[in-house]
Amino acid sequence: MIIWSRWGFLVVLIALAGMGFGGLLSAVFASVGGLQPVFFGVGLLLAGAGIWAFDHYVLPKMDKPIPVLVMAPPTVDQWGRPVPARPVQAVNPQTGQPLFRRTQSTLFFIPFGIWTWVVGGVGALLLVAGAVSSLVA
Repeated sequence: MIIWSRWGFLVVLIALAGMGFGGLLSAVFASVGGLQPVFFGVGLLLAGAGIWAFDHYVLPKMDKPIPVLVMAPPTVDQWGRPVPARPVQAVNPQTGQPLFRRTQSTLFFIPFGIWTWVVGGVGALLLVAGAVSSLVA
């Protein structure tokens, strides 16, 4: 079961696109034998760069801050009956500025930006392991 919030599922799609690009490179350069892990590593490194770019340039435009709401203190109407409390936007008591919370996209409870390093690290590992195995073989 995949658990994500907001745009976290795009990590999987970007990583799959990177692996697809690596597979395409592997098919194009099929004459160079034994370098499939290197090509998939390059694809995952590019996917890591794509996740970073998406996190820094696209997500801030898509995920606007959400106002922090609190319940207003109970009041009494003109006949002395209690009026139900309603949510109002919270303000900072020191500055008087309204409070907002930042939204966060996650995959498996890991923030979107951290996946840059996970996917890129796996790509670098595949790249190095594939290069070493092709040199040894």
